[in-house]
Amino acid sequence: MKKIKKYQKALLMFMLIVTAVTFYPVLNADFINYDDTVMITGNWKIKSLATDNLKAMFFDMHERLYHPLVSISYALEYHFFGEDPYFYHAVNLILHLLNVLLVFFIFFKLTKGNFPVSFITAFIFACHPLHVEAVAWVSARKDILYAFFFLCSILAYINSDKQKNILYLISLLMFAFSCLSKPAAVIFPIVLVLIDWFQGSKFQAKSFVKYAPFFLIALIFAFFTLNGYYLDSEKSTISHGALSANMMQAHFNILFYIFKFIYPAKLSIIYPNLASSLRIAAGIFVVYISLFACFISLKYTKKVTFAFLFFIITLLPMLSILPIGDAYVADRYVYIPLIGLCYLAAIIFVYAYKKIKNSGFKKIAAAILAVLMLTMCVVSHTRATDWKDSGTIFDSLIQNYQGKISLAYALRGVHYAENKGNIQIAEQDMDDALKINPFLPVALYYQGKFKMRRNDYEGALKSYKKYFESCFDEPNMLSAYLDIAAIYGQKNDEDKVHKVYNAALNKYGLSAYAKALIYNNLGVYYMNKLEYEKAISYITKAKEFNPEQEVSYLALGEIYKNKNEFNAAINEYIESIKRIGGRKESLLQLGSAYFDTGRYNEAFEIFLYMKKLFPEDYRIYDFLGNLHALKGDYKNAVIMYTKSLLINNNYSNAYFHRAAASFELKRYEKALKDALTAKKLGFELPADFIRMFAEKGLIL
Repeated sequence: MKKIKKYQKALLMFMLIVTAVTFYPVLNADFINYDDTVMITGNWKIKSLATDNLKAMFFDMHERLYHPLVSISYALEYHFFGEDPYFYHAVNLILHLLNVLLVFFIFFKLTKGNFPVSFITAFIFACHPLHVEAVAWVSARKDILYAFFFLCSILAYINSDKQKNILYLISLLMFAFSCLSKPAAVIFPIVLVLIDWFQGSKFQAKSFVKYAPFFLIALIFAFFTLNGYYLDSEKSTISHGALSANMMQAHFNILFYIFKFIYPAKLSIIYPNLASSLRIAAGIFVVYISLFACFISLKYTKKVTFAFLFFIITLLPMLSILPIGDAYVADRYVYIPLIGLCYLAAIIFVYAYKKIKNSGFKKIAAAILAVLMLTMCVVSHTRATDWKDSGTIFDSLIQNYQGKISLAYALRGVHYAENKGNIQIAEQDMDDALKINPFLPVALYYQGKFKMRRNDYEGALKSYKKYFESCFDEPNMLSAYLDIAAIYGQKNDEDKVHKVYNAALNKYGLSAYAKALIYNNLGVYYMNKLEYEKAISYITKAKEFNPEQEVSYLALGEIYKNKNEFNAAINEYIESIKRIGGRKESLLQLGSAYFDTGRYNEAFEIFLYMKKLFPEDYRIYDFLGNLHALKGDYKNAVIMYTKSLLINNNYSNAYFHRAAASFELKRYEKALKDALTAKKLGFELPADFIRMFAEKGLIL
């Protein structure tokens, strides 16, 4: 095989830089409230690297899918970076860049050093708009990670001539890792047979021995995945008729991906079922005409057949003949299969380029390729910006497929409710979602939640009842139980509170994470009833099930403060920080407890430390202002209160405190203005404060 020349290395570096720039917007993206909540933010398994969590990752299905290495990658990120989405997106982008290099080196080997073909293949793979979803969506990590190990396995396998045993074993190990990242990797052994055929290997009975371990691993993972994904009741519904219909649909899916490869417009995180009888017929025609063309091309070259078969074979697990997942088609499904089409495009261009004799026309052809590549990068960059947050990605989807996908409206509504605080728009989105699908679980759940916020408890209970009737299991179900219990708590119906929590415990009895939430909420219920001993008992039990649940420490701290047991409260906050790390609320409550007990130096250290970690939290500056005021340093106190109000100009506490400090500095007009603002915002001014102002002729 030829060695890579210096200018070619420079071109490879250029390709990686262009790819990084193309996908750069994803680094500023947030988590998406579609799957990211299940995979990361709401996934208790990744919140610790404890033995029990690691066991759960390896031995339990997650949402009926098995991808332990993906969960471990999230757990490592959570351990070091918490829930900062930047690092999760950065890892996705790094993996994609590594995959681009792997694609290049695989084809550089398979084409015996043909740099133009290998480079163009890798470049299209690197920056094609269909790949934005896999890179930009943190939950699509399984597609990028399984691809990384899949491609590593291919590269080790095709280079295993001289060091056969070592590289063969590495290939086998990488294949196992690929299956542990996404079961779609089980198709790998057939890809190896295709690669050996492409390389001119002679197949004899004994030569298939080397494939046997790969097929064995594939069969084990295929059986485990299908058995774990389908419930017994679902297995019985799989009929020949359903399989036949899915096979017909699969032809359309192949046509869909080919079309999107050529014309990547209206890309979406979710697609409606666009198949129709006519489109399925077109898919059948295109697939079999393409296969026939491949057969004819064998008289001249294996390249076309290899490219198309690589696409079809690696796509087979994603064609939903036996559905594993919710979507019939998805951009991320073609992350590996697209390699075949990228290679096909590369060989067609290079072949056509070589056939051109006129140097001027050659330059025009090269310019056309450059424009196409640039256009592809611009489209991908624009698509990457759509992934900024749940609002932008579902705005894009709704714009592309207006009124067709109920889930798009519901999830955009969730974003407006939870991230924007705009309940009015959120409710409208839920109504629009339920017009399309009256039994959409997530819309029913939030409909109940919104009614609960308006104290429409009966309406909320009706919505939650319909929610439970509409789904067997769903990420919000535990929260729905907790909400219903809270409603009965508001109605002082203690028997029903326990009945609901017992129902939740029966459903989630094996989950320590769920038990911790349930017992914590029971404790909070009794805390609100001022039955502190019962509250402490339940919350302590919650801590036993999940010692890394911050809300339990905060609740116990609040109870102990209410009981004037400040040292016990301080111990809870310190334990929380030791267990979980410097979370904002635990630090804030610790500093507050030090302040309330007169341990001002310790409080000052805590709030100075917090100012570095959380410079945008207005409460910190208010506390620092109070500490300065206690020392008689009213000028710095005013500065701190002002900083607090620059962040939140509706914070009545800071207005009141700044009024008091300004009064001490004899800035009476400013003091009066701040005091009146605090009063207007609902702050109840103390009687002695009002009297102090009155003595100076200032009327409050």
